[in-house]
Formats: sequence, C-alpha cells, structure tokens
Amino acid sequence: MRNVNASAVTVLSAVGEPLAARIALVGTAESEMDGVDVRLASASAYASQGLAYSPSLSGGHVSLVRGPAGPYISLTTDEPVNDLIVPVVIETRSRDGSPPQQHAYTILPYLPGSPEARAAASEEQRSVAARVAAENAESEHLAAAQVAAERSAAEKAAADKAAAERLAAERAEAERVKAEKLAAGKVLTERAAAAKAASERAAAERSSAEKAAAEKAMAQREEAHKAATQKAAAETLAASKTIEPASKALLAAIPSLTPNETNPDGAPRASAELRTYAAAASVNALAGRGETLDQAIARAVQYYPEIVAAQSRREVTSAQTGQARAEFFPSVNLSAGEGRETSRNASTRFLGSDPTLTRQEGDVSVSQLLFDGGAAFGQVRRFRARTEGAQFTVSDTAQNVGARAGQAFTEVRRLREQLVIARQNVGIHERTLRDVTDLANSGKGRRVDVVQADARRALAVSSVEQLTGQLAQAEAAYKNLTGRFPDELAPPPDFGPRLPARLEDAVAQALAEHPAVRAAEKEFEASQYDRDSAEARLAVPRVTLEAGASRNRDIDGVAGPNNDRYAVLRLRYNLFRGFGDSERVRESGARIYEALAGLDRVRVDVERDVRQAWEGLAADRVRLPVLASYARSSADVAEMYRLQFQIGQRSLLDVLNAENESFNARASFVAGREAVTADEVRLLAAMGKLLEAVGVPITDIKRVEGKQ
Repeated sequence: MRNVNASAVTVLSAVGEPLAARIALVGTAESEMDGVDVRLASASAYASQGLAYSPSLSGGHVSLVRGPAGPYISLTTDEPVNDLIVPVVIETRSRDGSPPQQHAYTILPYLPGSPEARAAASEEQRSVAARVAAENAESEHLAAAQVAAERSAAEKAAADKAAAERLAAERAEAERVKAEKLAAGKVLTERAAAAKAASERAAAERSSAEKAAAEKAMAQREEAHKAATQKAAAETLAASKTIEPASKALLAAIPSLTPNETNPDGAPRASAELRTYAAAASVNALAGRGETLDQAIARAVQYYPEIVAAQSRREVTSAQTGQARAEFFPSVNLSAGEGRETSRNASTRFLGSDPTLTRQEGDVSVSQLLFDGGAAFGQVRRFRARTEGAQFTVSDTAQNVGARAGQAFTEVRRLREQLVIARQNVGIHERTLRDVTDLANSGKGRRVDVVQADARRALAVSSVEQLTGQLAQAEAAYKNLTGRFPDELAPPPDFGPRLPARLEDAVAQALAEHPAVRAAEKEFEASQYDRDSAEARLAVPRVTLEAGASRNRDIDGVAGPNNDRYAVLRLRYNLFRGFGDSERVRESGARIYEALAGLDRVRVDVERDVRQAWEGLAADRVRLPVLASYARSSADVAEMYRLQFQIGQRSLLDVLNAENESFNARASFVAGREAVTADEVRLLAAMGKLLEAVGVPITDIKRVEGKQ
C-alpha cells in the first residue's frame, strides 16, 4: 500500500465525546495492507503542513482493519474531543524500507443540541474541511512530484552508469579479440614458413635420391618398361571387352524403353532386357546365390519387435471382446460367513436383554441378463471391430517394416558393388602411377605427372574408405531389421509384373485395400457401435432373471435355522445419474467425428505416398538406360585416352579425368539400378501389397524366441 486514498470519512462520535472515526480506503487491495504500519503523525508533522495539533489526539489509537465492505483505518481517542474540526495526519510506513508517507484528513464530530444548530455547525465544518482538503491535496501533489523527480534522476544516473560500463566492457572485449587474432596470425605465419621450409628440404632430398636411383637403373629398366607397356595395353583391351556383351544387350534393350514410350498415364513400361542387363552389369553379380530380397523381408517381419508389439495390442482388444461378451452369460455368486452377533430389535425386545448368538450364513445366487436394449451387444460389436482393426494395424506395421528391410537390402547391394568398382578404380590409378613413374625415371616423362597421378590415387583410396564406412552403417541397419548381418545378397526379383499399369489403378487399389485404411475404417465402425451402446444404456431399462437360495442360522437374535429360496424377474431403470449417461452419449458422438477425421487423414496420406512412389519409380526407370549408356561410353573413352596417352596424343590429366568419369558413371549406374528396385518396394508398401508380393502371409508372423 504505497498511497492511501480516502474517499469517505465516517464519524462515530459527537463533540465532547472520545473521538471515533473510520477512514475508508478506496482502490487499495487487502494484499497491499500486508507489511504496512499506520500511526498518528507527530506534532511537528502537523506544523510542517500548517495544521493545528489537537492535544486530545495524544492518546489516540490508529489501526488497519479488514472490514466486510473493504479495508479502512480505525481512529479512536481516550480523551473527549471538544473541537468542531479536528485535523488528523496519519503516517503510513512500509516494512520494505521505503520512505514513510503522510496523509491529512479532516474529522467533523457531530454537534450536540438542536437540529438547527447542528446543521449550521455542519455547514461551517464542511466549508473549513473543503479548504483544508484542498490544501492537503496540493501538498500531496507537490510531494509526489518531488518523489517522481528524484526517482527519475536516480534511474537516469543508473542507466548512464550501466551504459558506460557496457561500453568499457565492449572496448575491452574488442581489444582482447584483436590481440588474439594478431597472436594467431603470427603463429600461423610461423607454422607456414616452417612447413614450407620442410617441404622444400624434403623435395630436394627426394629429388636427389630419385635422380640417383634413376641413373643407376636406367639401363636395366629399359627392356622392362617396354614389356610392361605391352602388358598394360593388353590388360586394358581385355578390361574394355568385359562390358562389351552387356553394352550390346543394352543397345538392343534401349529402343524398347525410351522416354517417349510410356503407358497411357505417363509411366514408363518395364523392360525384361533392361533387367537382364542390370543383373549382368552388376560387378559382383551372385547368379542367384545368397539371401534373396524375399527372405530378408520375411526375416525382418519375423524378427522386428515393433510387429510383436502390434500383435500384443491385437490380443488386448481380443481379450476386451471376451470381457464384453461375458455380459451374455449367467453370473453365479456364492457366499458364506460365520461370526458372533449381538442383536437389539423388535424380535428381541420382549426378552429383556440383547442376545449374543453365533451367526451362520450361506447363500448362492444366479443372475442372467435378459434384455438391455442392445447395450451389451453394442460393446461386443465395438471391441470386435477394434480387434479386426488391430489385425489390420499388425499388417500395416509389417508392411512398413518390410519396406525398411527392402530399402536396407538394396542399400547394402548398392554399396557393395560400388565398393568393388572403387577398388578397381584404385587398381587402375596404381597402374597409371607405376607407368608414369617408369616414364619419369627413364627421362621420357615429367616428375609433375608422378605427383599428379599419386594425388588422384590418394583420392581413389579416400573414396574406398568412405564407401567402406557407409557399407558398415548400411549393414548395421540391415542387422537391426533382420537380426543378423548380411551375407551374400542375390539380385532382387522383378516386381514390375506385380504393379498396376496405371497410376489411378494403384491409388484406387491402395485406398480400398491398404491395411492402414482398413484399420481406420474399423475404428470408425467401433465408434458407431459404442454410441449405440451408450444410447441403449440411457433410454432402455435392464431386465434380469435372478434366482437364489440361502441357509442361515441364529440370524438377528433369533435362534434356529433361517432358510429361504427365491426366483424373481427384476427390472432396473435408472431415472437420474447426474447426467452421466447423456454425457457418455455426447462423448461417443464426438468420438465418431474424431474417427471419421482420422479415416480421411489416413486416406489422404496413403494417396500421397502412392503418387510419390509412382512418380519416383517412373523417373528412375527412364533414367536407368541413360546411365547405362553413360557408363559404357565413359569406359570406352577412358580406354582410348589411355592408349592415346601411351603414344603421346593425350596428356596425363586427360587420362585421369577420363578414368574418374568412368568410375563415377559405373557407380551411378549401380545406384540407379538399385534405386529402381527400392522404388518398386516403396510403391508396393504404399499400396499395402509388399508382403503379398514377396509371399509373406501375415498369419505366419510369430513371436521370435529370445526377442522378448
């Protein structure tokens, strides 16, 4: 409570009586009263404000009160007050150490005597009070302005100080960064100079040693160089002929699969010749040996824990169906009990005492539901639909896992074949380096060519190391899905005949049969059954047939047996349960709309996945024959450049560039071929037909031992 505002002063005493008054606090919350003390100001405070101090206030009491109409200040005195106008100055002080504040009020006690005199005195009091209030308001305004000016000056000084400190810190940081940069530049300059000197020294030593060795072996290597040159030419011609049959097969296959020859919807047709060439051009084709793509997908579906979890969720919903079906069967209950009982009732009152007997009970009861308006049957149908939906979820999960396994399979095959090509590329560069070194040693070549060839060989070795690391990662992903590292992997089958001829046919088939769509449809169906059950519980009575028998003894203070038997037809109808049943109906209706929205979302996602997979496959099929032609042409160019280099018509840089382009072309063809297979797997999975295409029925999925 920083500023106390008084909007009303209520006087409870008259002139000649001890003063009693209440000063209401307007705009002050009760929480602001915490930590605030009030007291009457000293006589000097009255003098500073030009007010007369009444001696009767010397024994006054002031306190803060939380009243039902709001907080107020209570003012009382022990001595009678004979003044018609009593100025009062109240000082408020916060416990947080802030300066105290003074507030002046004018108290007008009631006048004794006749109403006329009281009215006249009251008029005089109001006039004086208005003048005093105006003076007090002006004093408070001046005091508040002074406090605000002091606060503003303090804040400005603090801001100036902070800005100066921040500027000094920024300057110091800039100086430090500048010094660090200068030091780092100096260190780098020194290191560069040292490295340059060491390089020049090593180059001079290596040049001297190479020159001595060349002069010593010149005569001996002349004949060896000629034989090596002839042998290299023969090997190069033999290597170029290894892809010639496949190249001719490709030239024969390309006319049947040109970009202009497509299906009616724009998708390219599959080509058996292209498949044949793709398998033949594989650097490490396994000719049918090793694990097949079908086996990899089957193993992943059998192994991966996510499918086991989906099967467990299906078992949960199946058990819930059994729980709901239990409502149709009789409920049989048996109870028995024995204990001491003291009874005081109408039957024992005439005995004059409360008898204590050994109470014995035994009864059996049977209850059979006859009619509930379909509430129980609605729950059975609901959980049955959810069980069917859970089975479709298992299938959808298996499709996704199978697609991931297929992607891992093709990735391992791609990297293995590219690694073989990369190692062959290293061998080619090493042979080139040997040839160039021999030419330089014999004086027919330049030493700079040796350095250039060695640099390209190092780059080829780096590519091998990079592909080796990528292959290790791909094999780890394969093991994560199938449970073991891949051995030899056979070429994948041709999925082309199992795909529809048109994109729209693929979309329609996916929307009709994809397990994710079917699962969402079953969830929508289950929500409708749940609403029917809730409406039956709200509006229809429950009819049961109940029968039972009991054998009791010494019951309720009556000694002896107490047996009975009954068979009743009982109707129960709830009249009011706090609107719980109607809210349950409202909840089930909202769940129907939720399930319908989920079904629409799944359909949209499935259509998107099918269209993306189809377009990706179409693009890769068109691109594959172009990559094959590029690989063949690049290999021919590399071989011709090498022969021309040997007779001096091509530079070493031309040969190295041609060999690098040939390596990239062959690697691109392998990547494109495996991309076609991966796209086919992706499209089948998007249609929900992957497991059917590879021959893995969902009913054969079992929990793998040891994978709990």
